[in-house]
Amino acid sequence: MYGGGGGPFHTEPSALKSWSAQYGIEFRSLWRIDVVSMRPIVAVDLENFEENNWNTDVSARAGVEFDNLQVLGRKLQLLVEYYNGFTPSGQFYKDKVEYFGLGAHYHF
Repeated sequence: MYGGGGGPFHTEPSALKSWSAQYGIEFRSLWRIDVVSMRPIVAVDLENFEENNWNTDVSARAGVEFDNLQVLGRKLQLLVEYYNGFTPSGQFYKDKVEYFGLGAHYHF
């Protein structure tokens, strides 16, 4: 579990409401499938931004993590992904998006 808040020291334009909160949870199962050395993993990340009236952006992922496929000490994850909220892409922060996806991740 994790959580926190933030805000920049200076914004441009100065009228931008810049406070935010982020919190979530990640679960990596202690149970593993030994034949392929993988374990289930589930994560949910939630964000709220003052500029978007504190509406909640939801990012969720579920899949498997391979214990024996490592690069620079990081494990490979194959995940189904879901996002519903305001776009995290720069000047488009006022646009709502929703998508599903597949991902292969090495977290550095």
